Amino acid sequence: MTSTQTVELLNQHNYGAVDSWTDLIELSRNARNHFSVTASKFADDPDDSSTRRWRILENTTKLSTPSEVLRAIESILDTECIELDWVEATSRIAELDWITAAVIASEKEVTLPALPTTSSLSEQRSLRTLGKVSIGVEWGYDRHDLTVSIKDWLSILHGEDFSAVSRYYYEGERFDATWFFDRNRKPQLEVSYGNDGATGWTGRLNAIRVIEGKSIDGIDLAQLMLNAPVDK
Repeated sequence: MTSTQTVELLNQHNYGAVDSWTDLIELSRNARNHFSVTASKFADDPDDSSTRRWRILENTTKLSTPSEVLRAIESILDTECIELDWVEATSRIAELDWITAAVIASEKEVTLPALPTTSSLSEQRSLRTLGKVSIGVEWGYDRHDLTVSIKDWLSILHGEDFSAVSRYYYEGERFDATWFFDRNRKPQLEVSYGNDGATGWTGRLNAIRVIEGKSIDGIDLAQLMLNAPVDK
């Protein structure tokens, strides 16, 4: 992203007993990944009732985290006595930044925006900062771990076949474990180990004991991605 991008969170026409007006709430993100929230109103000019114009009521800038964006939006809603459809709003926020949208949706306890695609990694710079996802399962009284990139994690969640090998030690010997992911089948994950391909763990992705990624505002984003709906 090389310039500021803006989405409308609310564009609502209202009618009173003797007047009418339009409320507009916009969210913008600039090239430095800073957000701003702006509330405007189109109504009669307070100084000239024969004229209607847009007035900026509130403009909060240099917001960095989802919680800061959420507080700025809620401040406008409280001050102006406006209600917002948070499902619709977070879906629009996701056009700018899926991470911010998903964290806000989690905080407001509404449906998460659709899972981002792997192509979003090039479109939304913040997704590229998520690093790795750690996955851990148990068999034989031991925990076994695999680390995948955020791109691979997105591919897995979109139902693409994925396999990887991890190494572990047992009684001083080194062994390989092979992890097979396929979200469209049951089991969605199967881990085999040893020379004979014995099965160590099988199950659904949401039954995996450990899924850990980068956290923002105390919320694990790998878990949010797992719980997000997938567009078909």
